[in-house]
Amino acid sequence: MKTLAFGASISSTSINKALATYAAHLLSDEVMETEIEVIDLNDYAAPIYSSDHEKAHGIPDAAKALKEKIQSADQIINSFASIMAPTRLLTKVSSIG
Repeated sequence: MKTLAFGASISSTSINKALATYAAHLLSDEVMETEIEVIDLNDYAAPIYSSDHEKAHGIPDAAKALKEKIQSADQIINSFASIMAPTRLLTKVSSIG
């Protein structure tokens, strides 16, 4: 089994990358034997998507490489910030009462 882990951040001090790395190693140590690969999204830099850019330049090689990494994994651990979480929680709590 192969586990791919990454944080959805390009910061060198990313808490998300640290959390994804920790979770992958915890999974490996406590639950199952798995080969862990932690990647840094800085290694897969690509421009913000634009259909005009894609028509003019094609799909960036970095994006193709990231897609291949993801497709080759049996499972993925990704950590990213969500600004919507407090809103969803508030909505759920208000709908209960």
